[in-house]
Amino acid sequence: GRFDKLGTVNANGVSSVYTYQFTDNQPALRRYFYRLKIVEKSGAIEYSTTIILESNVAAGTRVKVLPNPVSEQFTVAFEKSVSGPIAVVISDMSGREVWKDERLANGDYNLGFSLSSRKPSKGSYIVNVYAQNQRTALPVLIQ
Repeated sequence: GRFDKLGTVNANGVSSVYTYQFTDNQPALRRYFYRLKIVEKSGAIEYSTTIILESNVAAGTRVKVLPNPVSEQFTVAFEKSVSGPIAVVISDMSGREVWKDERLANGDYNLGFSLSSRKPSKGSYIVNVYAQNQRTALPVLIQ
């Protein structure tokens, strides 16, 4: 398989044991294979053992809204690719629609949306995602 570079974390220059951290902010719901490429000062290259991380979304969940809380833009991430009309409706806690957008997906895993000038006021809402004859309701906080 092929590995894509996600980022670089530079060494701290200390030869003792040190903990490093990197966050993969790629909004998607799939299985990921990770490994480290370690480059020594001498230029020698070593690769870590490959690990597999699966989505930690509860079983049966097919859709996720990222990030949550939402500020101006958000992504609707699908566990499997979707095609056809997609509707995203944000409702307040009483069920009143406060925002809506529609897209035509073509084998997409992720669709980006912008609240722009129609941004609801700060608070808790429900994002309803209508895709492939299914509705998924997800709680979201708008900042």
